[in-house]
Amino acid sequence: RRDALCSLDDLDVLEFARREVTAVVGPDVDARFFLAGGAFKLAERAEALANEGRPRLAAHIAELASSAAPDNTRIQSIRAVVFQRCIDGENSLMAKAFYAVYLRDAEIRAKG
Repeated sequence: RRDALCSLDDLDVLEFARREVTAVVGPDVDARFFLAGGAFKLAERAEALANEGRPRLAAHIAELASSAAPDNTRIQSIRAVVFQRCIDGENSLMAKAFYAVYLRDAEIRAKG
């Protein structure tokens, strides 16, 4: 058996992880998305749901990913694809306009 490199116990590790998560995503963001594998995994799942014909659920998940990593251009590109699918599958002009606002925002952010 090897000697430990440091003397951190489980509580020390959890406290360190909490501080790091808070530093990255802020104290007001619900950190449950980390259990899903991170913001990029959420965005990938949103894209898959949009491709499976579930654009409204995909839009919610894409927004979670976007709030966790608002400056990630790849996540914003996926978010744009998801909102385009929402527009394509929607009959209501009002809903299309609502989705278009988010689509435009995602396209701008995707450019960096």
